Amino acid sequence: MPCGRRQSYNVNPSNKKDNSFKLFITFLLAVLLVYLVIYALIVILTKQRNYGKENEKPIIKSSATIFSLLYQKDNLNISEESTEASNDKEQLYTTTTGNNEDSTEEPIELESATTENEISTLSTNKQTSTAEENPILIAIESTYLAATKLLTSTTDKAITEEICQRPDCKKMAIDLLKNINFSIDPCEDFYQFSCGNEAKSSNSEDFDVLFEEIENPKDDGVRSFGRFFNSCLDYTKQFDTIKQILSINVRSSNMTTLLGFLLLRQSTPLFEIVEGSNGEIQILPPNSYDTDILENWSLKTHIDKHCLTSRNLDDYKQCQSKTLNKMLKNLHSFKNNEKPMGDDFVLNIIKQQIPTINIQEALFKKSCQQVDIPQLNKNYPIIDWQILLSTISETQNSICIYFKSDYFDPIMSDLKSKNESEVLNSIKDYFQLQLYQNLIFQRNSEFCMNQAVALMPEIAEKIFQKYVFNNERFEKMFEEVKAKFNWLIEVSKLKEDDKSLLQNKLKLLKIEYNTKKFAPEDYHDANDDYLTKLFMLLEVKRMIHKEKKTILFKKIDLVNDTIIASFTKQLPGQIFI
Repeated sequence: MPCGRRQSYNVNPSNKKDNSFKLFITFLLAVLLVYLVIYALIVILTKQRNYGKENEKPIIKSSATIFSLLYQKDNLNISEESTEASNDKEQLYTTTTGNNEDSTEEPIELESATTENEISTLSTNKQTSTAEENPILIAIESTYLAATKLLTSTTDKAITEEICQRPDCKKMAIDLLKNINFSIDPCEDFYQFSCGNEAKSSNSEDFDVLFEEIENPKDDGVRSFGRFFNSCLDYTKQFDTIKQILSINVRSSNMTTLLGFLLLRQSTPLFEIVEGSNGEIQILPPNSYDTDILENWSLKTHIDKHCLTSRNLDDYKQCQSKTLNKMLKNLHSFKNNEKPMGDDFVLNIIKQQIPTINIQEALFKKSCQQVDIPQLNKNYPIIDWQILLSTISETQNSICIYFKSDYFDPIMSDLKSKNESEVLNSIKDYFQLQLYQNLIFQRNSEFCMNQAVALMPEIAEKIFQKYVFNNERFEKMFEEVKAKFNWLIEVSKLKEDDKSLLQNKLKLLKIEYNTKKFAPEDYHDANDDYLTKLFMLLEVKRMIHKEKKTILFKKIDLVNDTIIASFTKQLPGQIFI
């Protein structure tokens, strides 16, 4: 080869073409690979996002269920044993992770049949793979496993303990119990049984309706309602009320007559007598919650308000004695420093009173002892039971004593062992103290309105009915329909006699409302004396179950001439029940 001559190579055109094609294919594969990677990432992210959305609701539901169960079962012991998994652990895991389509609609149900061995093995085998897939699943699975252990670590029986232990549940239970009237047979009148005491409670909205109505009364009943409320609220006459209370001289040397007088005024300290829905006479411990017309009327209620914060039982008993002595001192300060009665009688009665919850249970179960009047007169001769029971009802088909051995026998035995005149004086002083404590220190608008509603429920119901059902609007519409129908009769081609017949029948059509009927004269009052009206209304309500018509306040020889005169003045002749 000569020096300096450039060496040359022969290049085949086909080889050059092949190299270009290979480069192009490599580029396409690289682009496709990048596309696949991006697509895979998008799919993974989308699945994770969708997974969170799909399982968000079941997780919340399941967590709520689990934590509520954990709250109720926080006293159970968690066992840490673990053995081999059962054959259906995969099905349990599927239910737990929420991959089932139904899991988005229904909360996860905890099956009590799942054993602890299945749970512990499931936790061991699935935790690693779950962590790689989604860390949220670990929290779900762990919570589920812990809750299931709590529910199944002891036995497989259903959850029946501690059903209502939370404060909100207890409050609702208390509200329901307040509405129940256990003296009513649910088989005879279930509504009155379940809601019979609901009418006793009132709220501020109810008061607003009543206040608005009594400011502009339109009938005698509402006027009487308003006058009673205003007389109760009149603070300027409180000293007059105190004088009336202290001037009540119950001139009776007979236990039967005295108890009959107090029984009609919801002030008997020894026992309560009421007539049940089936006509049965019930003898109960005093101040039974469902027999009181006026709530919070007993001395024990007022004493408890001062003493329930006592640290222990001894402090509570000391507080009872001190509070009662203070009440007596305040009352007798108006008696020109007369020597007050001892507190042993009142305290002994208060200490022997039966708790309300026990009375409710006894009335519901009808746990009483059937007796008749001859048996009562023989066992407790200090009282003429025929006369006493006729105060409430003139029919004594059957008589039932509640808490006979726990309360009634001890209290009657104690009375028999004491001097009768001393007992009578103590009972009279008890009555005066109860009136003084209730009528002087509580006379605010709420107290007075509650009294008016309790003593005149028919009038209050009429007022509420007017606002709730808008009766005036209904009556106006009804009169308009009658007027149009009357016009149709006039323009019709009927004979004149037929027209007159139809028009007369049309005039007789009236709207009837399903409300209690009352006679306005039952609440007639010629004066504004609060104490007089209070006694009258109490007596009316206490004798409401008498079948025969009885003259109100007949043969009353118990109070002084002033009180009898005030009673007689306000009667429009004779009031019949």
